[in-house]
Amino acid sequence: MARSLRGDRALTKARSLRSDRALTEAWSLRSDRARTRLGRYVATELSPKLGRYVVTELSPKFGRYVATELSPKLGRYVATVLS
Repeated sequence: MARSLRGDRALTKARSLRSDRALTEAWSLRSDRARTRLGRYVATELSPKLGRYVVTELSPKFGRYVATELSPKLGRYVATVLS
């Protein structure tokens, strides 16, 4: 379980993806953008209580865990940032 950055938010289950699995490719929802090869994986699962939009940010202070925040300004897209 990963605890939210804000104490008033519910706990969320986080599954790790094994690093010995093959690399996969991710691409933008827009067809004019190039594919990006992923070396490590970040999995984001949309929860109905979050609405339709999420932002996932991997931060060194969380170690192997990912914090997910709701961000309506992104519209239909999911932004994933590796820091």
